[in-house]
Amino acid sequence: MTPENQQFSPLLLSDKQVAKLLGCHRNTIWNRVRNDQLPSPIKWEGKTVWRRRDIEEFVAAL
Repeated sequence: MTPENQQFSPLLLSDKQVAKLLGCHRNTIWNRVRNDQLPSPIKWEGKTVWRRRDIEEFVAAL
């Protein structure tokens, strides 16, 4: 497989990307973070993001 054909999956996700991945609205993401029902985001270069691994582990544990 050549690099052009490989799928790229970002390691860090925005709230929009997490919402799309989980099939819900961005507001739902933030509500669940506030209620400790979703992993907390981190700050990276001034942006609020989630580690893809944290989200995937959270879903796998459900």
